[in-house]
Amino acid sequence: MKKYLLPLMVFAGLTCTAQEQYTGIGLSNRVGVLNAQFNPAELHNQSNKFYIHLIGFNARVSNNKLGVDDIINNDNLENILFRGTDPVNLSANVQAMGLGMSVKFKRWTLGISSTLHGNLDIIDVDPRLGDAFVNAGINALLGGSATVSNNYNQRVNGTTWGELGATAAFSLVNKAKHKLNVGITGKLLFPGSYANLGMDRFTGTISRVGGIALLTNTQASVNIVYSGTLVNSFTQFDNYRESAFGGLNGVGADIGINYQWRDTPPENPKKNQNRYKLNLGLALRNLGSMTFNENN
Repeated sequence: MKKYLLPLMVFAGLTCTAQEQYTGIGLSNRVGVLNAQFNPAELHNQSNKFYIHLIGFNARVSNNKLGVDDIINNDNLENILFRGTDPVNLSANVQAMGLGMSVKFKRWTLGISSTLHGNLDIIDVDPRLGDAFVNAGINALLGGSATVSNNYNQRVNGTTWGELGATAAFSLVNKAKHKLNVGITGKLLFPGSYANLGMDRFTGTISRVGGIALLTNTQASVNIVYSGTLVNSFTQFDNYRESAFGGLNGVGADIGINYQWRDTPPENPKKNQNRYKLNLGLALRNLGSMTFNENN
């Protein structure tokens, strides 16, 4: 797994506090299938009758260890990540949107979309323990061994799933200065892979023998849960990538409302129909559930 850690850490200094995907799209007057990802009512604001989406990609990574200077000036990011005594926290979210399209009628706009999701969370991991797993204890074991004892509920969680969505947006009010839309997206969910490793109140001694980190005199409350597609190994990145889009096993929905106070020049209202003074929206997203394969 180590060889996949470095590319992931390249983005780790880009701390992001926003919770939305494709955050920049909310500032644009250009509207299409992508906008329905965060508010289905927005879809009826598209300018053209037809809209085709080919591919989109969004990644968001945050952590409490690495900064931009570390990424620019250092090659051994794994070593820096596990330095110090503060527990390591990292959150990564990737979304890849595939083929989609929408068509606009007078009062309705209909669209379809396809999306792949991947989440990784590292929560309260002791840096000495993480260093032993990833670097064979290069940082922590300069003296040959180290005793680790903490009260953290250390967790590593990874999830992948796919979605096929169908959106319908309807215009309740469509005046020269005011526009009010409602919309709903129904989703078919395809859970791919899930794994969760938890180690609560870990105590043990880490020793380095011949370049290998060994655990002795170890106690912890350990919880390991993983979906059936990962029965052979839930620690290898390839297993998540190959099973990112599983079988149909869940449904979901997004519901939204959107209001625009328009700023439309009277000389060409059709060409400039998406110019506005105020654009407000409210959406309830990801209502529903999915179940991962529990075979094996």
